[in-house]
Formats: sequence, structure tokens, C-alpha cells
Amino acid sequence: MPRVAPGYKEDVRRRIMEAALEEVNEHGLQALRMEDVAARVGISRATLYNYFSDKETLLKELLHEMQAEGKAVLEDICLEKSFKDSLSVIFELMVLSVKKMPGVEAELFSIASRTPEIQQSMHTAYDDARAQLSERIKEGQDTGEITSRGDPLRLADIVMYAFGGLKQATILGSDTAVLKERWSAMTDMIFFGEEPKGD
Repeated sequence: MPRVAPGYKEDVRRRIMEAALEEVNEHGLQALRMEDVAARVGISRATLYNYFSDKETLLKELLHEMQAEGKAVLEDICLEKSFKDSLSVIFELMVLSVKKMPGVEAELFSIASRTPEIQQSMHTAYDDARAQLSERIKEGQDTGEITSRGDPLRLADIVMYAFGGLKQATILGSDTAVLKERWSAMTDMIFFGEEPKGD
């Protein structure tokens, strides 16, 4: 039996997940077929089923992976940058993720509305991000980096709700420059007491 090179299985698994995301983005969740994913990767359906037993398992793993990546990115950003710079980078990453695969973003919320397990997973990821952001806000308040004395959890809620609204606006095709300007004005007002300018 031939030996499998180290990392080969993980590489195939990653390629399968990327292909599934591309399929969902291009054709929607309802049209996602395992044979199309296999063809996009260049493997047989039988090989695909060695990695993921069915479409539901693949989707759950995709969601889990996206959440883990989002959490890791948020941790890195919050550790390495000032809070103000972190907010700017968070906006950029959000826009990039939505613009890269707008269909996936829309489909995830559609799936969650009908699938309690996925809904719970998304809710848990939301709560984790909210708690992480709240901790970073508290640190910023303690050091004086953030001038707002509001409750860190409530401030995190505001950011998370605004973040969701901006994602929706991005999916609907709103101008990115305008959204960034509004995001900056809102976060400056909330965290640093700066009054918004313009409209």
C-alpha cells in the first residue's frame, strides 16, 4: 500500500472545504451537490465521502472552520494593535469576507434559521466574539485608551449589532467607502467621545 505524504489528507480536506464554499457562493446551498464538490477538487465522490459522510457534515465543518478562523483573527488583531486600529482592521476583514463570498454569508443565516444545531453554533460563536470584544474594551478602559466609561458588554453589543448591519449592507451592495466612514464615525463616537462629522 502506498504511503501518504505528511499533510496530504489535511490538504485534500482543505481543498474540499474551499470547493464547497465556492459552490455555495456560486450556486446556493440548495444546489450544493457532493459530486460537484468532488469534481471541483478533482477527486472521486468515494474519496470525498472518506472525508465527509454527507452534505450536512460538510456544512457543519465549514461553519466550525469559519468560526475558528474568525476567532483566531480577532485574537491576533486585538493583541497586536491599538483598539482604534483593531476596529479599522475588523471592518476591512468583514468587508473582504463578505465581498469574497457574499452568497455564503447569506446562506449561513438562511441555514441557521432552519437548523437548530447550526443556529446554536452561530449563537455560540457570536457570544464568544462578544465576550472577547468586551474583555478588550475593558482593558482599553483600564489603560485610558478608550475614553467611554460605558459597560463593556453593552458596548460590545453595540459593535456586534453594527457589525451585523454592515455585513448585511455589504451583501446588498452598499458602497464600501461610505460604510467605512460610518463605521469609523460610530466607533469614534462610542469609544472615544468624538462627534461624527457630515451627514
